[in-house]
Amino acid sequence: MAEYIISEPISIMYVTAATFPDGVQDAFNQLETRVPDFASRTLYGFSDMNQKGEIVYRAAIAEDHTGEAAELGLKNFTIIPGEYKSETIMDWCNHKQDIGEAFQRLLKEPRMDLTFPCLELYKNDDEVMCLVRLDEKKK
Repeated sequence: MAEYIISEPISIMYVTAATFPDGVQDAFNQLETRVPDFASRTLYGFSDMNQKGEIVYRAAIAEDHTGEAAELGLKNFTIIPGEYKSETIMDWCNHKQDIGEAFQRLLKEPRMDLTFPCLELYKNDDEVMCLVRLDEKKK
């Protein structure tokens, strides 16, 4: 595990997957059909638990400009700056189970910010970073 700093807020727009994990790809496909220049933007995923203890996953993409999510009929979310604990998965398409395993390890971080969702940052077609935000009060 490594430390990762997000220095500026990142505005993203998203589609909530109907189910997890089966609906994740469909959520990204929906984004692809709705977002111009999809292929040239950074992709994200973020998830947390609902009141029933089920994982709620959101496929996301960086906003190009303020208000774009509303223009496209999508919801928006802001990734807040701060310190994150991370684990990188290479060749993630062929090792999707490794993403879940990485989050199982990251969720054991005692300084984890329990109010912020788990985050995936797709750096390219081969590399994904799994991230949990650290709570500044728990240093």
